[in-house]
Amino acid sequence: MSVQRDGRGVLKTEDLQLDLDGTPIPALSMSASYTYLGIGDGFDHVRRRVELAPALKQLKDDATALLQSGLAPWQVVKAVKTYLYPRVEYALRHLRPFQQQLEGFDRHLARGLRHLLQLPNNATAECFYAPVSRGGLGLLPLTELHAALQVAHGWQMLNSKDPAVRRIARVQLRQIADARHRIDSRAWEGRDEELCELLLNSQLGTSPDAPPKRRNGDIGSLWVDVQRHLRTLGLKLATAPACTDTGSEAATLQLRVPHHDKWLDHRTVL
Repeated sequence: MSVQRDGRGVLKTEDLQLDLDGTPIPALSMSASYTYLGIGDGFDHVRRRVELAPALKQLKDDATALLQSGLAPWQVVKAVKTYLYPRVEYALRHLRPFQQQLEGFDRHLARGLRHLLQLPNNATAECFYAPVSRGGLGLLPLTELHAALQVAHGWQMLNSKDPAVRRIARVQLRQIADARHRIDSRAWEGRDEELCELLLNSQLGTSPDAPPKRRNGDIGSLWVDVQRHLRTLGLKLATAPACTDTGSEAATLQLRVPHHDKWLDHRTVL
């Protein structure tokens, strides 16, 4: 609301002052950003990559306090799952932290758990991350939690109950496709769902109607990360067939995972 166009169509800042319960709401320029739940949002994608560092440092300090608190090991593990991980879930959905930032916390926690459980320093960390049903602690490395949250967030946007959100997601994917591939618009007319599916499954470049560009000026984004995570995890988006039992129609851009026998939905995607 604080950015308007003048009579010549040029963007200019409008001196509009709004108050909420007596507190001024700052007017934002086109290049400014706002903060929600401690996480800034805006177009400065470079600064967003380092924004998680203070939160991870605090998480390390709190993990250290738990490990040295004298609580029983099972209580420490439960506290990590219940109180520490949820504090960074929102940030991991919306930020693109450096991999070494997440790996640093995972190493710190694994080192502390080895000491707490009186395990040798060279003991594998796999037992910490194995499911409880298989004798593990059921923890999840932040690196994997980040991937799961981003894939789930992307799926939720693509399958949102709000048509505006679904449209925004598809437009963003088309913009990425245009930036990274030489798209034959006529050949892809009316095939938006297929284009989005092939792009996220890293298969669009195999189409003769969308050869990849040798160079592109595209920047990293949620969708590029989702594409990478799907490839790393061996997952693919696909069309879920119609189900006569439930009366549901065939749906595009759906997801299945090996440990779940049904197509994911809004209740099971995360």
